Amino acid sequence: MTVSQWQGEAPGRLDVLGGVADYSGSLVLQMPIRATTRVTITPCATGGLELLSDSEGRVNVPLPEAAILRGPADGSASIRTWLETHRVPRWARYPLGCFLLFCRASGWRPEAGLRFKIASDVPVSMGVSSSAALEVATLRALEGAAAWR
Repeated sequence: MTVSQWQGEAPGRLDVLGGVADYSGSLVLQMPIRATTRVTITPCATGGLELLSDSEGRVNVPLPEAAILRGPADGSASIRTWLETHRVPRWARYPLGCFLLFCRASGWRPEAGLRFKIASDVPVSMGVSSSAALEVATLRALEGAAAWR
């Protein structure tokens, strides 16, 4: 029996010109680097969300309740509150935040738990967009998992 899996990847990138000026609408020049982040999502029998990182370790959280995944009109189901309640470490907030926002934007909810396997050779805290690479790779894998293209 073959287990379904969905993979996304994204390179780090180097700011050649402009740096953080892009936050103010300035023009920037960025270039992808060879270092890449890969996220592989597979079904998880535990019914929750499991994140496994080669460099950061493991995090397990329950599958969020429907109100968190839907995003209620009154804003009472805060993603930040959910992450803090489950004591999610900073590194895991990037892929989990992507998962939660993807569910809200697409209306998709997984039928069972998911395992996110994260492998990256993009240097962390070196100014080469390691967090952005993790987010893009996660969203690309989620697109496959949700068959949302």
